[in-house]
Amino acid sequence: MTDDVSLMDDILEEARYDWIDMGHAMGLVHIAEGGEDQLALLRRAGALVVSLVRAGRLSPGEIGKAPGEFVPWPLAPAAAAQVLEEYLDEVFSGAKPVEPWQPCLFAVTGYNDGLPAGRR
Repeated sequence: MTDDVSLMDDILEEARYDWIDMGHAMGLVHIAEGGEDQLALLRRAGALVVSLVRAGRLSPGEIGKAPGEFVPWPLAPAAAAQVLEEYLDEVFSGAKPVEPWQPCLFAVTGYNDGLPAGRR
């Protein structure tokens, strides 16, 4: 198993250039550690993403109305992490399917800093 710090760095690096979803994080775990079980990949990736959100390094949000706009959830990091944990619990219990772009997209916190105007 790849260490958490390396995988979290990979997730942050990907999210610096474009928003990612939970499936993207699952793909990074798959590349680093292998495995085909979607729920196992989600369990591992979800825990890493929740840790990054709780630490305030990754922001959950949605696509805004303006071109290239990302709208972070209006929640403190701990509250956003709790929402993500509740979503993951629903998926693991079978109440929700694993779907692209769900439950949100993620961007590196402060991602607008230094980006060209066309990507803000």
